[in-house]
Amino acid sequence: MAIGTKLKLELPSRKQPEVPINLLPREIRGEQKTKRYFGYATIGAIALVALLVILTIAQRVQISTEQNTLNEAQARVSALQTQVAALAVYGQLKATVDTKRQTLGTALLGDVSWTRFLDDLDHRIPGDSTLSSLSLSATQATTPDGQVAYGTVQYSGQVKDFPGLAGWLDTMAGARGLHFVYLGSGSKTAGTGTVTFSATANLTSAALSGRCQTETAPCP
Repeated sequence: MAIGTKLKLELPSRKQPEVPINLLPREIRGEQKTKRYFGYATIGAIALVALLVILTIAQRVQISTEQNTLNEAQARVSALQTQVAALAVYGQLKATVDTKRQTLGTALLGDVSWTRFLDDLDHRIPGDSTLSSLSLSATQATTPDGQVAYGTVQYSGQVKDFPGLAGWLDTMAGARGLHFVYLGSGSKTAGTGTVTFSATANLTSAALSGRCQTETAPCP
């Protein structure tokens, strides 16, 4: 480099900030600002109206759905009411049957199953004995030992001998529905040696038929 030569340093120029300059009159600038705010307000109002429309539509859809559900429920209720009305006659019939069953149950409270009793007697009576008479009564009373008796049975017959008579009494005492079987009289017949006797037995609740006494019991 030659002596005396001047160095010229060029520094980068600093960019000056740009300042917007609006040369319009103040009135026009105010009018523009007002229009701009009015535009914002218009957009907000439109958005609000759109939101209200959406909410209204959603509410109407919900109301329509609920109305359909209500209509279906009312239809089911109407169908059930029709069924109940159709079944009312059966309810009346059941009430009539229950009333009659209750009346029969009261009337048959002490009913003895004589068929079952005689069938059991036929299987139990000893082979060396015979019955000449049998008297049955369903009058409620009290046994000699203080128990409730729903009836009595009186026997008359013959057995081979006195040991046979004791066996006959034991056999009858084991019969279902009998209680306190006791001897009334017993005497040996001259010539034949057979023993003529009379006996009495009391009926317990096991001898009752049970007809019409429970919901599942047979009832005429």
